[in-house]
Amino acid sequence: ILANYFILHNNSDYAIKTFQKGRILLNDNYSFIYDISFLYQRNGKYEEMTMEYLNLLDLNPSMLNQVKIYLGSIIQQDTENKFLDYFRAAILKKVQQQPNNESLSQLYIWILLQQKNYDMAFLQAKSIDKRFESLTGQTVYEIANIALNNQAYEISQKGFNYLIEKGEENSYYLLSRLGLLISLYYPFINTINHTQKEINSLKTEYKTT
Repeated sequence: ILANYFILHNNSDYAIKTFQKGRILLNDNYSFIYDISFLYQRNGKYEEMTMEYLNLLDLNPSMLNQVKIYLGSIIQQDTENKFLDYFRAAILKKVQQQPNNESLSQLYIWILLQQKNYDMAFLQAKSIDKRFESLTGQTVYEIANIALNNQAYEISQKGFNYLIEKGEENSYYLLSRLGLLISLYYPFINTINHTQKEINSLKTEYKTT
């Protein structure tokens, strides 16, 4: 109630201090994260807002999906992408400092996808595959499909080929063969002129799938 009073009277700093005091009294570092980050956003304090979410993830990696929800709401209001650009740079630095932190790596991929940077997302997915997923290819497969659905066909082809090269024993092998075929087919039919090499390549892929 006291924090809301300060908010109504445009005193964000005191509102933030009140919420932070509430955290201490409740002995809960997760409390009021959305309220505090909203106030930071309103005041253009991107560094403080970023630290709220990264600290939360450090304290409890299982909050990853919740953090994505919070961030998604903020990004929708971030029409000039000021926060998104700052957050991407900050989390990249954090990932480089903590390369074995899977939740940070997954959040970084999510941020790249918000910016439609599928190429970088694919590279990060390969890193996750090698470091955390025992080369199962789960995240790479997800990125390849996201790229496919957004007509980033070259990236989707890279992703599916990466999984196909793992061999038939990989659980995503058949799905990736089909995905590759689709990612080759759609750009093919949307182009008028084709070289014989392109036609033969697509025919070969059809026959082997």
